[in-house]
Amino acid sequence: METKDNLMGFLTSYVAEHPEVDINTIISNENNIKRVLEAL
Repeated sequence: METKDNLMGFLTSYVAEHPEVDINTIISNENNIKRVLEAL
């Protein structure tokens, strides 16, 4: 999750230059990370 915070400026800039990209598909989601870790 820290990576997401550290990269948020870059990610928002990228999405601004590439409007076809949905920012929700390229940022980390804490709940999804927890689900994956629980499944392991």
